[in-house]
Order: sequence, then structure tokens, then C-alpha cells
Amino acid sequence: MMSIATIHEMSRKAARKAAREHKIPFMVEAEDMGHIENVLHGIPYIGTYVPKGYKRVDSYFVDSSGFGSESEPAMTFGAFCKKVRERGPGYAYAITEVGQFQVYVGVYVKGGNKKLN
Repeated sequence: MMSIATIHEMSRKAARKAAREHKIPFMVEAEDMGHIENVLHGIPYIGTYVPKGYKRVDSYFVDSSGFGSESEPAMTFGAFCKKVRERGPGYAYAITEVGQFQVYVGVYVKGGNKKLN
């Protein structure tokens, strides 16, 4: 099991790397909605980095093992996909923290003008 200090340090390292590589959160478009499970498997890990022009507006605690259940604190990948569908296109997603079996996924808007759900 990873300590919280280790998780935070990993997130800071990911942020530095994301900034160097100019990574941005994955923007969900209308055409992605029909196969959201496939596109969300490739979202980037950017740690604490928030790219210029983006604003973090929410986050989700998601099971990354594939073995989580609905009764656990981390939502299953299926439940996460459902939340993304409910939110709709126009939001961007990136992993901000990685634990042994769970991740935090940040929700971003570009330009900061999007209404929050």
C-alpha cells in the first residue's frame, strides 16, 4: 500500500512531466458519447498540473483495478462512464492522483465559461 506522501509526490512528478510535455486533459466530444468506455481508458495522468486555459471544476474517485463493486467508496469504471455521459460533451478529464487500486480523475472546463452540473 502506498502512503499518502508517496501518492502526492507521484502526483507532483506527473505534473512536472505533464507541463514539460504540454499535456492537456482529454476533451469529451459529442461523437465520443456512443463509445465513452473506450475513449476514457486513454485519459492522461497530469497530476496537480492545470494547463493554461483550463479550470478544474470537479473530481471523481474511481476504481482502477476493475474489481471494485458498487458498495465501495471508489466508483466503478462503469459508474464513472455514466457520470461522464450525464455531464455530457464539452468537459475534459485527466487523472490527478494514482493509488494502488484507485485514481482521482479531475474534471476540467476550457476557458472557465462552462456551466457546472
